[in-house]
Amino acid sequence: MCRILVMFSNCSASIALMTVVAIYHYFKVVYYQFNLILTVLKFIIPMAMLLFCPIRISSFLKQCTMGKADKVRKAMQVCVVIALVFGDDSG
Repeated sequence: MCRILVMFSNCSASIALMTVVAIYHYFKVVYYQFNLILTVLKFIIPMAMLLFCPIRISSFLKQCTMGKADKVRKAMQVCVVIALVFGDDSG
């Protein structure tokens, strides 16, 4: 039963992905303005997530210090490193 469910969900996900790819290519070729908007969104959405997530994590960690200052500081340093590594979109 589980294998059948996994097979159908995999098939549905594959169909949905191919549909989205086809629609994306259609809009990219037919509507040039859509391509410009999409390019801007490809930059804004990941940048917003790279800023929002570490800020929320650090604010949560600051609230939960209770004698764990070293662990909180290390976790915040990891958040900064992750934001810097994944935020460097040089290619």
